[in-house]
Amino acid sequence: MVLKRVKDWKKQYFSDVHVSLNTKLVWFCMTALTVVDAAGLQATGLSLAPGTLTIAVVTTLLLLVLSAVYTYIRRDARIAALGHLAAVVLIFSAGAEIFSYIVVAHGGALVDAQLAAVDRALGFDWLAAYNAIAAHRWLHIGLILAYWCPPVQMIVLLVVLSFLGRTDRCWEMQWLFMIIATTAILLSGFYPAAGAFDFFQVQANEPYVKAFHDLRAGTLKTISKEDLQGIIQFPSLHISWVIIYTYAARRIKYLFPVLLAINALVAVATPAVGGHHLADLLAGAVLTLAAIVLVRKLAKTGVLPGPVPQ
Repeated sequence: MVLKRVKDWKKQYFSDVHVSLNTKLVWFCMTALTVVDAAGLQATGLSLAPGTLTIAVVTTLLLLVLSAVYTYIRRDARIAALGHLAAVVLIFSAGAEIFSYIVVAHGGALVDAQLAAVDRALGFDWLAAYNAIAAHRWLHIGLILAYWCPPVQMIVLLVVLSFLGRTDRCWEMQWLFMIIATTAILLSGFYPAAGAFDFFQVQANEPYVKAFHDLRAGTLKTISKEDLQGIIQFPSLHISWVIIYTYAARRIKYLFPVLLAINALVAVATPAVGGHHLADLLAGAVLTLAAIVLVRKLAKTGVLPGPVPQ
């Protein structure tokens, strides 16, 4: 009797179970990232403090359960997609942060002097720009607030796009984020940079600067959730977020102009507040535009979700 009920329940709710190519591909990438992180931690002698990823893992599992419920039981494609996407964002972000620490720990000659030289060749005086902004307290505070808003934009876009039925746009944004972050981390291994704060010796007590140098010196061996910082300076991921999120909101009434204005401020804030060389921003922009071209081509071939007809 119990077995029959289980079979009936399975037939009722899971008879049309279908795992898309996109889902298979994204979780293959998540698995590969986990394996690379595990091997990298072992190779570099780094370890994770107990509980470092507990919140991320538990929240990811809860989001996947939510997605499954609204896929097979309650049947709401918008909530199902939102739960799945949020889970991917969360687990990838955690894995990418660990991956960045592994790459930075390998060391290599810093390229900050070359990046500063590029800035000068372009006529950009980083220190003068920093001092000019720091001299105006409220301008500085406003740019700090702008600089820290991209994660909020990600949440807003996931919710708005999901409930507009633009799941394809959500996945486009997520694949761009994953491809760009992974590529930027790998490039930072070949061209490591401590950032303009360190190079010009201003705000040298920034936590990410300390984490960067401790990793390279081999004095940071155990990574806790308090230690995790955004330590990739070249190319700039902040400018990538600016482009990705504005691009994701294209042709969406009201949302696009708001994000365009906010992200213009984020771009202005990134050198002075984030400690990036102008060259970091230019490299991040080029990387992002190349990723957009790649993802659009993959969508046309059917590898990634294509656009919903307008």
